[in-house]
Amino acid sequence: MSTLPVALPASMFPPHRYYYLHNFQRALAWIGERYDNLLDGAERGFLEQFEQLPQPSQALMVRLLMRRGPWFRADKLAYEEIPDIDGSAAPLLELGWLDAQQPMGLDELFALHTKPELLRLFADGPIAAGMRKAEMLAALQPLHAERKSHAEWNPRAPAAAWRVMVGEICERFRLMFFGNLYQDWSEFVLADLGVFRYEIVAFDAASRAFRSRADVDGYLALQACRQALDEGAEPAALLQAVAQHACANPWLENRRAKVLLRIGQACERVQDWTLAERAYGQCHYHGARHRRIRVYERMGRFADALTLARAALDEPESDEESQRVARMLPRLRRSVGQGGRGRSAGLAPAVAQMRIELELDRPVQPAAVEFVLREHWHSEAAPVFYVENALINSLFGLLCWQAIFAPLPGAFFHPFQSGPADLGAPDFVQRRAALFDACMAQLDDGSYREVIRERFAGKQGLQSPFVFWGALTEELLALALDCIPAAHLKLFFMRLLRDVKANRSGLPDLVRFWPDERRYELVEVKAPGDRLQDNQIRWLQYCGEQGIPVSVCHVRWRGEQDVGGGSVSYTVAVRSLCEFTARTGDLDLRFTPAPSALEGIVGHGVVRSRRGEGYESEVGLAGRYKDLLVRGRADGFDARTGQVEEIKTYRGRVDGIRAHHRALHWAQARIYGHLLCEARGFERLRVALVYFNVGSGEETVLVETQEAAALRAFFAEQCERFLAWAQAEAAHRAARDAALTALQFPMGGFRTGQRELAVAAYRCASQQSGGQCLMAQAPTGIGKTLGTIFPMLKAAPGQGLDKLFFLTAKGTGHGLALQALAAVDRQLSAQEQPCRLRVLDVQARDKVCEHPDKACHCESCPLAQGFYDRLPAARAAAITQAQPWDAPAVRGVALAHQVCPYYLAQELVRWSDVVVADYNYFYDSAAMLHALTVAQQWKVGVLVDEAHNLVDRARRM
Repeated sequence: MSTLPVALPASMFPPHRYYYLHNFQRALAWIGERYDNLLDGAERGFLEQFEQLPQPSQALMVRLLMRRGPWFRADKLAYEEIPDIDGSAAPLLELGWLDAQQPMGLDELFALHTKPELLRLFADGPIAAGMRKAEMLAALQPLHAERKSHAEWNPRAPAAAWRVMVGEICERFRLMFFGNLYQDWSEFVLADLGVFRYEIVAFDAASRAFRSRADVDGYLALQACRQALDEGAEPAALLQAVAQHACANPWLENRRAKVLLRIGQACERVQDWTLAERAYGQCHYHGARHRRIRVYERMGRFADALTLARAALDEPESDEESQRVARMLPRLRRSVGQGGRGRSAGLAPAVAQMRIELELDRPVQPAAVEFVLREHWHSEAAPVFYVENALINSLFGLLCWQAIFAPLPGAFFHPFQSGPADLGAPDFVQRRAALFDACMAQLDDGSYREVIRERFAGKQGLQSPFVFWGALTEELLALALDCIPAAHLKLFFMRLLRDVKANRSGLPDLVRFWPDERRYELVEVKAPGDRLQDNQIRWLQYCGEQGIPVSVCHVRWRGEQDVGGGSVSYTVAVRSLCEFTARTGDLDLRFTPAPSALEGIVGHGVVRSRRGEGYESEVGLAGRYKDLLVRGRADGFDARTGQVEEIKTYRGRVDGIRAHHRALHWAQARIYGHLLCEARGFERLRVALVYFNVGSGEETVLVETQEAAALRAFFAEQCERFLAWAQAEAAHRAARDAALTALQFPMGGFRTGQRELAVAAYRCASQQSGGQCLMAQAPTGIGKTLGTIFPMLKAAPGQGLDKLFFLTAKGTGHGLALQALAAVDRQLSAQEQPCRLRVLDVQARDKVCEHPDKACHCESCPLAQGFYDRLPAARAAAITQAQPWDAPAVRGVALAHQVCPYYLAQELVRWSDVVVADYNYFYDSAAMLHALTVAQQWKVGVLVDEAHNLVDRARRM
């Protein structure tokens, strides 16, 4: 038996400069040892020739293979351990592993050069400095369709451009080593650093992912089919190609079945029911039979659907299939004239009886309902933990560690596996039946506690498909082993073993313990409007049948009844209120080095650590003014001095903090002062602004003593300024939601395929669990834009969405979105209770800037002078004018009030219903839309147009 010798000290980086080369050499040695009989001449030649290269040439080759290529500019390569790049490349060029004469297309040339370089290179072409790089490429492509070497493209280039020619061979090596293409050579480094630690499984040279060269070819062919399917290839041709790669290797055959399932789903999306039926008919992957029943139904072959459904119920492949088919059966019976009852309404009685209801105060700061309930119930005598799927899976993984990591053939074949390769295979449990039986026997004889404790200590931090190390603490483990009976653990584990893939999820959110009584209860938590998901229902039914204590707690918020009673129509955070009412003066974006978010957190912590005992941090506060609820968290309160503190971090000089920023800070501090006086009955209070320099650690504290009456007056003044807007916004929101609820599709009828897309989008958006994502691919011409915007808007009232963001990478996407939204707006305006959508089109600053030659501060740009003084009137004018807020409309309002159009648009985001913007405004690290969503605690829906472009765009963010 042998293992790959990769065990370096887990806590340190390899001391040598060529760590990545050594890792690559070890991988090549591994491949040569285990796969020699599968290699062809070129592959053996690579292994031999690589070993003979000078070390710097080996290092350069590996560096390039680990980077995104295949093209590299010699003058852009700089590595400390490879001082002579050209000299190191010479042997590689001689072998043909690098090639400077390979032809490249214009797009490849663009990828290698900066925009200024391209402007010089094509100085006579139809491009200009004001164009984006993509626009330049589009303008030049019709004139330069040929492929040429880099030297021909750029005869004056200071250095060569090389193309890596052995990429395919090395990708094949990577596949043979890892058994997949999603892991890469960085696994070595992550293991060396101790970021990921893996169980050492002893396996001999016969343990490898691929048994034959045909297996490797088959994997690559299937991967190519998957990629082609994702890129929109014809499903019929792909189905024929996949059919030719049947394999005796169970692991690969299961992969082939998954590709067949995806092809069937692609056929369903384009309503090619015949081809979908063929794909599912050849597929043994779990879920294929259920989808085949659905396809039969779509084809009108109801008898075939009913026959297959009955067979599925007689011998279900899983509880999931049984549940789904049971729902379909009454409908199928009616379709063939057999009558029968309709679909049953509501939950099974056993699950319905688990329901309990609880009314709680909504938290001041947004928090998941599970954590709110946990804090409400938790006590020393009855501790509560949020565990969801973590606890039961972790206990199972620890008890059954030896069975899971058993060195069975085909299960493990390289040292970086977090679990067996056949974990999802239908025979995963069957192949280990004796091992799992031995584990279950430990529950019967009582030895399981010691086994689990020993594994918890001895395997700590090792990768596992079941153990949640971050969630499983010593306290939780001790309580679970003491309070959950072995018989119940066995019931949990036996259901896991019935369907490992499906049953690892769906477990209840919380576990409650009563240590003195040695009992426990699992609790599934639902917020207002939430409903149970299918996998949760299956676990609840099972627990109910087996006598396992479980309940479903539906939490209601006390309907915004707070601080003085009465109903509240609008809720606002302290910061948002102050940003609306207290900002005055100029727009000033002159560079003042701002701390990062992490530096801000650390800075707040330093300030708090300097305070004495009894200092309170993050004091939750709320107060009401008429129909307005204001809430937030004060940074700190020192009861000894009676001082409430608003902490702000900065860099540079404290006198560099602009006046309008300081006014905003004081407003926040005073409002927290009022809320604290109201909450604790203070007659006066010290209100402090604490400016902390993250560079020097210096504090500047500005203090004022305020009477409670003065703070109350200030609070009332700010709320009064905001209240009219709040009431108008609440009225608009109510009218908007009512209109969207009644909204009909604006085009009269759906195009072919458009209804299916709209239904899928609506179902995804209507999921009550939140965080649902739909990846949709549809052919050109079916109306994808309207087919996704319409269902998202329909779902908005039920989901309580504040806004919809439509994100796109291209200007054409903006136009199509605005056209679709105009159609929706016309439909809304024509309804019995009309309402207009507030649609905002956010354009890049360089497109809408009125003074591109000026900086964004009052001493340079006239539109920055007095910006915040004139903003209220501009904002009011925009709200009352006709929609949408496209670039010309926003510009017109802005110039009429002498404010900057770009920053007026940013302000209007707060009052819009739909925002159309570039990807960067939500996904970039400094994204405005994302930052506002977090700060304002919005609930948003996001549509990403042409999402395949997002990956490349994200790399450039």
